[in-house]
Amino acid sequence: MKRLMSFALMSATFAAVTLVPSLAVAADAAYQGAPRGLTREEVRADLEAWEKAGLRNRYRGDGAPPFFDPSLQKQLAEYQRLRATSVPAAAPPPSTGG
Repeated sequence: MKRLMSFALMSATFAAVTLVPSLAVAADAAYQGAPRGLTREEVRADLEAWEKAGLRNRYRGDGAPPFFDPSLQKQLAEYQRLRATSVPAAAPPPSTGG
C-alpha cells in the first residue's frame, strides 16, 4: 500500500511539473492572438455613425426592430457606410518584444 501511495504521489508530481509549463505556454499563445480593446475615439466614432444613421431610436424598449423592414435595412447600410469612413483604423496591438 505504501508503494502504491508513493507511486501515485510521484505520478501526480511528474504530471504537475510537465503540465503546468505547457499550460502557461498555451495561455501565452492564446493571449498573443486575443483581440485588443477599442479606443475611446473608435467608440465615439462608432456611436456617432450609429446616431447619424438614425438607429438610436430603433433599439428602444423591450422588442427588437423588424429586421426585414426596408427602412431599417437602409439605415443599417448607411451605418455601415458611415462607420467605414468615420471610425479610425485599428492600430496593431503593441508588441511584447518576446
